[in-house]
Amino acid sequence: MGFTRLERLAFPEPLPHVYGGSDVRGAVQFGDGYVAVGEVNGGCCDGSFSTDTHGVVWRSADGLAWTLEPRAAVFDLARPMGLASDGHRLVAIGVTITDADGQTVDHGAVWVSDDGQAWQRGPAVPFFTAVVAATDGFVAAADGSDGPEMWASPDGLHWSIAATSSTLGQGSIRAMSMTPAGIVAVGSGSPGSQSTNVAVAWRSTDGVHWTRATPGPWSSNATMSMIAVSGSSIVAVGTDLAAAAALWRSVDGLTWTREPSAPIGDTGASIWGIIAGSRGFLVVGSIEGNLPRRIVWQSADGVAWTELETPDDFRADMARGIQAGDDLVLFTMGFDAAAGRAIPQAWSVR
Repeated sequence: MGFTRLERLAFPEPLPHVYGGSDVRGAVQFGDGYVAVGEVNGGCCDGSFSTDTHGVVWRSADGLAWTLEPRAAVFDLARPMGLASDGHRLVAIGVTITDADGQTVDHGAVWVSDDGQAWQRGPAVPFFTAVVAATDGFVAAADGSDGPEMWASPDGLHWSIAATSSTLGQGSIRAMSMTPAGIVAVGSGSPGSQSTNVAVAWRSTDGVHWTRATPGPWSSNATMSMIAVSGSSIVAVGTDLAAAAALWRSVDGLTWTREPSAPIGDTGASIWGIIAGSRGFLVVGSIEGNLPRRIVWQSADGVAWTELETPDDFRADMARGIQAGDDLVLFTMGFDAAAGRAIPQAWSVR
């Protein structure tokens, strides 16, 4: 049975209420509940340094009613940008910032927690672009000086490099997910001397040994940026060189079929997120132009898509999500027109 409606949930906005606003950057199921992380963007929108910038944590018992955790010093001057959990430990990835003549300088960072309340920051790490819980710990991706890198950790705190461009090849990893076939990573690459304009995917069963998908018509003139899994179906989304949204399907992470018409396949369309649960997929995006609009598409299998009606106050920016029971909970970056700032929004998708 497909989804039929979106209902906005009460979702606490963190302090301070700054012009740059706040948003959710990652959410996971954890134990018997759920945890989300995000940021207050004090330095919007010119990259200026601001002590208002800090990481934020929300918790929920059911995915519907959320509480805001007290501000923690470990997240001051930080931006959590992703979250993973093995059921026992939470690992957040992101950056800490320092002041360089009034402008921010970012440094890679990780934080871990065993309860979603007390957090510890780990030793210095590269800027990780994605993180997943693996069989024996956690795996994260980074853009190294010579190309993509994979890092592994048994506890989320102590990391070591597991694979480099010598085995991964050239490219940039933008998203990862655990699938029935193993860990699947997606991104973009540069074949030979060409510019970065091909979709790339990798698969691994242990986070150390990786196989790169063979390029073909599916990968040309496009980039993958996000991935989601429902059952045995893997769906990746991104953009082609015509500035149109693109979508791919796979069951093994190595053999991909590019859909001839993505859910939001118009030139000028943007996909802000893809989330999945046991009932299928949601793709969230927008179409710009004379009549810009935000769109949510749903599919049970990643093949047939239908548009889901959205409320008037729905915003599609920065979409993240989790499964809560049989439903999905979608997080987006909304906008408070009266106050003139971005605000986090949460939606129940039923």
